[in-house]
Amino acid sequence: MKQKYRKQKRTASGRKIRPAAVLFLIGLTLTGIFLGKNKTRQGYEQTGAKSSLESQSAVDSQSTLAGEDYWIVRESLAGREEIPLEEYLVGAVGAVCPGKWDAETCKAMAVLIRTNMRQLAEKQGSRTIFYKETGQEMLEGEELYEKWGADYEREYEKIKAAVEDTKGQYFYYEGIPVEFPYFEISAGETRKADEVWGDGTFPYLQTISCKGDIFAEDYMQEMTIKPGKLKEKLRQIFETEEEVSWEDICFEKDKGGYITEAKWNQKIVSGETFRKKLELASANFSVKKQGRGFVFVTKGVGHGFGMSLSMANEMAKEGSNYREILCYFFPDCEIVKS
Repeated sequence: MKQKYRKQKRTASGRKIRPAAVLFLIGLTLTGIFLGKNKTRQGYEQTGAKSSLESQSAVDSQSTLAGEDYWIVRESLAGREEIPLEEYLVGAVGAVCPGKWDAETCKAMAVLIRTNMRQLAEKQGSRTIFYKETGQEMLEGEELYEKWGADYEREYEKIKAAVEDTKGQYFYYEGIPVEFPYFEISAGETRKADEVWGDGTFPYLQTISCKGDIFAEDYMQEMTIKPGKLKEKLRQIFETEEEVSWEDICFEKDKGGYITEAKWNQKIVSGETFRKKLELASANFSVKKQGRGFVFVTKGVGHGFGMSLSMANEMAKEGSNYREILCYFFPDCEIVKS
């Protein structure tokens, strides 16, 4: 059951957004930490709408939802939970945070995730957001304790403070909340959306230098795939029973070195689909045949669009606050408090 919402929709660039055939977040996870303090709310109509950069549709900035509360709705055999967004954000940031992040990085993440949720709510025309429609995982307190171990209490309090310190703050492009992607480590710079889609759909996703990422622990990785296993994976990727030779595949790349398309026998898959099926860290990779296997060398971790979490945390350690971090990765955007 979906509520109706205004037919007048516009993108961040003032145009109607069409579906894109790639991406997202990818690698991205949201989690919740409630520790027996979950709040419920009744009486709001259930709605649903899939959220991703492929289908983003931003509504007019003069939204009737402005300044109102948002809720994450989770349903299970145990019943229905309606969780206030601000409470949800603590676990959401906690899911992304590997531990020992700078407080300013946590604040930047709180603003981005809050904005992403508002964008989804406004697209749906409802203050309630179905958990299953966010496309993002939500962990319980025990799972976060397992993740952080002895640092649990310190990390939880730090993230809780980051959410509270940024309460009511959203990140806008041209006066509207849009969906802001983030990922783990870049290949040296973030990717420009126009180089992939070329239609101006996501003008706020620009090429941003992330030279510090080349020093990240997992910046460069190697993975060897045996010929037989590779052929099996390639048949699955191109959905064929025929034998797919690596030499017969043609690749398209963007300027940053990321594979945007893989083509074989008139079949095309996106670079993100290709790398995920091969279980590679990123679509920025090179291949060499060595011994009895193919060695894939990747640069960066994740899809490469938006904010590099590794670079953001390094900026925070060097003294940048969360506002400076966000505006560095998205220079045409601004923080709005409502």
